[in-house]
Amino acid sequence: MWDQTIVIGAYLDQSVGSKSGSAFVFNLSGGKWKQKQKLTSMLSSSADYFGQDVAIFENHIVVGAYGK
Repeated sequence: MWDQTIVIGAYLDQSVGSKSGSAFVFNLSGGKWKQKQKLTSMLSSSADYFGQDVAIFENHIVVGAYGK
């Protein structure tokens, strides 16, 4: 359910490269927020800032990459 899901951008995350970025998806379960998934771009590289902006609506998540 999208009304029990949040997306948090971590545009300075360095999982794929320096400042490549990522986004984290959390679901509300039992009154607590639990991480469901970490999103990164398959095409990500250094200074992409993936996760600079994030949005969620119904079954769709959009993640911006300022440096792309």
